[in-house]
Amino acid sequence: MLTTSVGMLNRLNLQKSPEAWESFVNLYGPLLYRWNLKVGLSSEDAKDVSQEVLLHVFKTVHTFERRFNGSFRSWLNRVNYFKMMQFKSLQKKQLDNRPGLQNLNDLAKLVDNQSWAEDYCLDVFNRALTVIESEISHRDWQIFQKIFLNNQTPEEVAGELKCSKRVVYTVQCRVLSKLRVIVSKFIENSI
Repeated sequence: MLTTSVGMLNRLNLQKSPEAWESFVNLYGPLLYRWNLKVGLSSEDAKDVSQEVLLHVFKTVHTFERRFNGSFRSWLNRVNYFKMMQFKSLQKKQLDNRPGLQNLNDLAKLVDNQSWAEDYCLDVFNRALTVIESEISHRDWQIFQKIFLNNQTPEEVAGELKCSKRVVYTVQCRVLSKLRVIVSKFIENSI
């Protein structure tokens, strides 16, 4: 599980730093939006609920107390769930007709911390992959994809791309190292 730093929380809470809020919104805004889509809200409703959550966090982050790694994400999950329920009761709309989402009780079953944490980890990983792809050569990206995303062996990749296994291993090490750095930066800037 990804652990997070308290640096951004301090910047959000104590300094009201615009840069910290921008980083926060960039990290958690898309995650909240996708989460709200996942539980059956329309695109517009998901945007509205996500905005309500961000506004609530802005107003109440000073009340949050960190108790364990991941506790902020758990708190954010609960805020998001509350805002979804509030939105649904105010709008008196039916959830879409996807199986398992026929009423608000079914929605409550879908919203759990494990799923939220998995989505957060996947989101950080996908963002890191996007950054890496833009920073390395096309050949290095192909090597990385073939080994880590397509589960090919270094021997297969070397043969396919007509390079030595040493090159494949070197690229593999370099990209993994870069991935660790990028993920660490995302986590440092998150809470």
